[in-house]
Amino acid sequence: MTERRRENALVEEGWLVLRLEWTHLSRPAELRRRLLAIGDRSKGMSA
Repeated sequence: MTERRRENALVEEGWLVLRLEWTHLSRPAELRRRLLAIGDRSKGMSA
C-alpha cells in the first residue's frame, strides 16, 4: 500500500511510472513493447 501511495505521488508530480517484475525479464518482447510505449508517452510531455 505504501508503494502505491509513493507511485501515485510521483504520477501527480508529472512522472511516468513503469512497474516491472522479474518475470518481465523472461519475456523480452513484452518488456521492449512496454519500454517503447512509455518512451513514446514521455515524448509528448513537456519539461
